[in-house]
Amino acid sequence: MFDEAEVAVELTSGYLRITQPREIAEYVRTFADLASMAICGVKARQLITAAITALG
Repeated sequence: MFDEAEVAVELTSGYLRITQPREIAEYVRTFADLASMAICGVKARQLITAAITALG
């Protein structure tokens, strides 16, 4: 997603350019939802370290 004017979707068999405002709004909402669930920095390192420890 570049901005709220265009969304690019790369597929295994091609590439989509989404330019319809209604469709872009769905991508914007989905991106915001996923971003709110993301963890970064120290918390991400702790999660990765815990996963490595559990597998080791």
